[in-house]
Amino acid sequence: MGVIQGFLDTNWMGRVVLILLLVAQIFNWLSMCMNDWGLFDSNPLNNKDRKGFGVWKECGNQEPSANCVELDGWRLKWYGAFQGFAIFAFMSVNVAFCLTILLLYVPPCKGSRELAIGSAIACFITTVFYIVAIIIFGVRFDRSFDAGFDREILQSGFYFAIIVAILTLVAGICAVVGITSKQQVGPSSGGRHGRGVDEEGQGQQLQQTQKKQKKKKKQDEQQQEY
Repeated sequence: MGVIQGFLDTNWMGRVVLILLLVAQIFNWLSMCMNDWGLFDSNPLNNKDRKGFGVWKECGNQEPSANCVELDGWRLKWYGAFQGFAIFAFMSVNVAFCLTILLLYVPPCKGSRELAIGSAIACFITTVFYIVAIIIFGVRFDRSFDAGFDREILQSGFYFAIIVAILTLVAGICAVVGITSKQQVGPSSGGRHGRGVDEEGQGQQLQQTQKKQKKKKKQDEQQQEY
């Protein structure tokens, strides 16, 4: 089954969840990989000389060197807490997306209630953990680098995380609605599965017609003998 055909064979709730998580994945990876959660003016006399802080790295924007510093293992407590919540949120989006792919495209897993519940839970975990990471970074980054001077700016990575939190919240709600209603996330009854049922019914009708014809032919032969 192709990707497009599998998507078309999915009910509308499954399509909504898949699209939301796909978009969330794009922003999720950008937020984790970019060193732009926050910008800090390292030189007050030069507005262009800014350091970008990401989850794992701090990098400058001056030539000829980026002057990057690894932040992995930084013993600053609030930054360690921020990193922990951010990475768990990042992983949860990936789990939700993978479970949804299994739910919609892998035949043995199609329509599995357990996978749908797991995907919904992973979505809500992502939302909660990203919200905590966003709050920690937004509050502490503003206080920790400039001693009261307004020299820091929250940047794209921070706002991408907000987008991911919103998208996964909506996806989780849609998954819950699908689980508790007839529009469960999974294959559409009118898709390939439905066509298979129709073909099976047509085959049974053909067999019954053939049996009737054979029976009638046998009766005609018996009448001719008499």
